[in-house]
Amino acid sequence: MRYHSLLAVARAFVILVGVLASFVDAKRVEGNAQLTSALTELVLGKFSVAKSGGTIDLSLTTTSKGWDRGAHKLELLVMNDAEYFAWRAQLKAGSLCADRNKAARQRHYIDIPHAKATHKAPGYEWFVDPQSGDHYRINVETGNGTWMHPSAHNESAVTAITHRETSLHVKIRDTKSVQVRTKMVEYGVSSNWFFVLCDCALEFYPATPPPLRYELDLRNENEGHLPQDIRGLGAVYAGLLLFMLGTMVAFAVLAYKQYTRASSIHALVLAVMLAYWFQVGALALELMHITVYSFNGKGLRWRHSYFAADFAAEVLQGMSEYITEFVLL
Repeated sequence: MRYHSLLAVARAFVILVGVLASFVDAKRVEGNAQLTSALTELVLGKFSVAKSGGTIDLSLTTTSKGWDRGAHKLELLVMNDAEYFAWRAQLKAGSLCADRNKAARQRHYIDIPHAKATHKAPGYEWFVDPQSGDHYRINVETGNGTWMHPSAHNESAVTAITHRETSLHVKIRDTKSVQVRTKMVEYGVSSNWFFVLCDCALEFYPATPPPLRYELDLRNENEGHLPQDIRGLGAVYAGLLLFMLGTMVAFAVLAYKQYTRASSIHALVLAVMLAYWFQVGALALELMHITVYSFNGKGLRWRHSYFAADFAAEVLQGMSEYITEFVLL
């Protein structure tokens, strides 16, 4: 009976850790976005934000040609749950891009540097006259030009353009209001946010612009890359690991007492112990992964590290489950 109880405990931990591990989701997202006339929007990701709010840092890089001004209207839509599902409903209904994007309260215009620009500063770009070789500055909003060398610009920092890249920083925070006596009080609430890259101008003419390489860094305010819906998971993992280590010691003591008394140990006991050790190892590796993940948003995965703790944890957990199921059957 004692061994059946230990087996049940090991099986329960297999199920619990498996459920907890499934909640982890990457919150530094990167990839290629290919927008066309048929696909004017692309969902980049989702993030659970705490009451204090969070931040988005989007970086876009593209080729030396394409995405010319006037032919595109590249935007980042930032939507909470209600806005996103309203947007999805209009998308399924076949609405126009510009109409359904009105569901998003936060719409951020993205300006990619001109293909021939040599330097940039907030609101300005510099070009070189092919005949004289002199520099001239263009106001991006008005289109007005002035003959000026980049070094003579003293309004803000000027950087040289080595490749066509742009970045966007956005703060996100969902709030609700409640009336307290005679005044309205606003307070923050936890919420899920969705991020959509779109170009509604593509809808009106056949176009296949070059792909955009994007990197999306998502953070909770002063709390790192962990989404709010799995906040505290590291502490749960650490507590489980300590408890399982203590239980493993007790398990080993019981097995040793059986061996000293009978000069043998049943094969099923050894199988359960092996499954239990595999599970403890999986939990320790998963704790390492989620700890690193909270700092850099990537964790210990094959595509980010040579030490793929996340993959190794899955392997050990699978072996533990296989042994446990074999014993039960």
